[in-house]
Amino acid sequence: MNSVSPQHSPLIRLRDIGKIFLTDEIETHALADINLEIQRGEFVCISGPSGCGKSTLMSILGMLDTASSGQYELNGLEVGHMGERDRADVRNTEIGFVFQSFNLIGDMTILENVALPLTFRENINKAERRERAMDALTSIGIAHRSKHYPAQLSGGQQQRVAVARALVGKPSILLADEPTGNLDSKSGEAVMQLLDGLHRAGSTLCLVTHDPRYADFASRKVYMFDGRIVDDPGLQEVARIRERASSFKSAIS
Repeated sequence: MNSVSPQHSPLIRLRDIGKIFLTDEIETHALADINLEIQRGEFVCISGPSGCGKSTLMSILGMLDTASSGQYELNGLEVGHMGERDRADVRNTEIGFVFQSFNLIGDMTILENVALPLTFRENINKAERRERAMDALTSIGIAHRSKHYPAQLSGGQQQRVAVARALVGKPSILLADEPTGNLDSKSGEAVMQLLDGLHRAGSTLCLVTHDPRYADFASRKVYMFDGRIVDDPGLQEVARIRERASSFKSAIS
């Protein structure tokens, strides 16, 4: 694998990403010409109507799926065409996931659920896994429930546990796919306040949501329609900078 790029480069860079699903010899173009950069410390929200490709894009960002075309760089690594084992290693160290359905394991305690991602890292022993899991639970204010099981917690509390599990591996980016989708408005607001606090503390977040109330927590909004990004202030700013640089170059030449 390539060496990590300098800190000033984007954490994520997508170039001309496309995704085609083949079903009974019928091509479905889920994504087309996706260009996206996410800087370290940003809180980016991806929104758009149902079926526009948000979750497909999130699956590619999270390395749960591969693009049909284009280039994906994560933290200086070209990850789009890695083998499955390398992809799994990068996914486990660089990315934290928060899903709509919590995805907690019912017969494991909260502490065991949070520590689970660390079991795939050979250099972390059981005692350290436990310590780091407790630290993660403490950071989101639910350490007092460490010995409970998921069924003993409310939906909002379960999602907080899911956030702790996503954070325990100290990932480069946290991906949250409709994290409030199964919650009432009060619990959803609490989870978004938690994510906002993580961002303010320096975490990089990418959120998919259909709810404009929660999109407003993000520092940058990306809007999708029919598998394409149709509005992205980040790319617009890059275009303006390039235009100014071109004008300056012309003026002095």
